[in-house]
Amino acid sequence: MRYTNRRILYSTYLLTTTTTTVIIVRSCACMQTELNRRREQEIMKLKKDLELVLSERETTEAALRKRHQDAINELTQQLETINRNRNK
Repeated sequence: MRYTNRRILYSTYLLTTTTTTVIIVRSCACMQTELNRRREQEIMKLKKDLELVLSERETTEAALRKRHQDAINELTQQLETINRNRNK
């Protein structure tokens, strides 16, 4: 009878340990899933931010190119006017 009680106690111990391990593994899996979801959200936010910054940079670049071209055109007109006046 003592031997049977020991087996029962040992089996109970193994079952409890295994159950605890399963609970811990499930908990870790849930935490990992949550971390992955949060990382994915952060990546999506960073992608949107990057797209916005790139769009703003393209807009700024286009405006600067236009200003540069306008300045070149104005200087060209001034040079042409000066050359015409000098040739008279």
